[in-house]
Amino acid sequence: MRHPIIEKRLERYQPKTGEEEENALKEILQEIALYALATTDFFTHALFQGGTALRILYQLPRFSEDLDFILKKPDEKFHWQPYIEQMTKAFKLLDIEPDLEDKTKDKPVKTMWLKDNSIGKMLHLQFKHHAHQKLKIKFEIDTNPPAGSHIEVKFLDFPMDCAISAQDLPSNFAGKCHALLCRDHIKGRDWFDFGWYVARRIPVNLNFLEAAINQSGFWKGQNINVTNDWLLHQLEEKILTLDWEDIKKDVAPFIVDSLQKESLNLWGGAFFTEKIKEMYRTSLFFLMIDVKSNIAHEQDEFLKNWMKMCLAEAIQAFQKGWLDLCKGHLENALLPSAEVSHDQYLHWVSDAEKINEKILEEQLKELQKQGGYQSYAL
Repeated sequence: MRHPIIEKRLERYQPKTGEEEENALKEILQEIALYALATTDFFTHALFQGGTALRILYQLPRFSEDLDFILKKPDEKFHWQPYIEQMTKAFKLLDIEPDLEDKTKDKPVKTMWLKDNSIGKMLHLQFKHHAHQKLKIKFEIDTNPPAGSHIEVKFLDFPMDCAISAQDLPSNFAGKCHALLCRDHIKGRDWFDFGWYVARRIPVNLNFLEAAINQSGFWKGQNINVTNDWLLHQLEEKILTLDWEDIKKDVAPFIVDSLQKESLNLWGGAFFTEKIKEMYRTSLFFLMIDVKSNIAHEQDEFLKNWMKMCLAEAIQAFQKGWLDLCKGHLENALLPSAEVSHDQYLHWVSDAEKINEKILEEQLKELQKQGGYQSYAL
């Protein structure tokens, strides 16, 4: 039976190879699966995350394989089985009859598999050998997630309108950084996503990353204090150890756009080192936003004037590209009152009192506009 909604959806992809057509079919199944989950109470308890979340919610220009989730709160008793019956009903509304199997084991990450060969039978496929092929999609959910993730609600309109609870981009980026630093098997897809985050000036949710770093991976239980400096240093060290040819081979099959594929030729240590520098610049911009917020809430006039002066100097240094100097001014702005240099303060105080907070805000908004920084804090 042909289904016009799904037929029309497939037409959007215009696949040029069998591989692209298979990826398109999988993505259609992924979207229907999200809708199916949305018909239950699943997103009351869970958040959508990972590469497929970027692809479906933010149009990441590559295909992704799995559907990844985390619980909002730890729950070792979670199982996929209670959702299978309702999901199956939602799929049948579109004449799709997948096999859904809960493969949950006694581990924090619980797995379910979707296997389907019915969707290929209802469509006019360009590459006939896919018509009866069984497509597979893995669902994974972390039932003991690190603390500190932030939430946003996104709306999808395929196959029908639904609401999805998801990690926000800074939290997703933090999870990606954890994967880059701690994953045993290096994936080119992770580095592709990393470049996507950096290009969009997404900040990292350091609280969530710190919780993840100390919960699992190489630094488990070491009580690591994750700062921007620590993160950037670890990423720089990681970049120097990688075989970039193997990494490019991993991601290439998931990229459709020919120009995107050509850009893989640039990948290497020097290319990603520049990405780290841009990440540093983004972290300073959002640190300036934090200082501006602190100024707005500070009751002590001494500290308020001190922070205003430091922020004004930091903005000026940032505008000139003097990033380390900018960082120094911001570190001074965040000093406890007992560590503030009173001699330096007295030298600045008359100027500091003249600094208008509105002007600082306008300067930051202009920097945001020029740099394309996301508006998480403004």
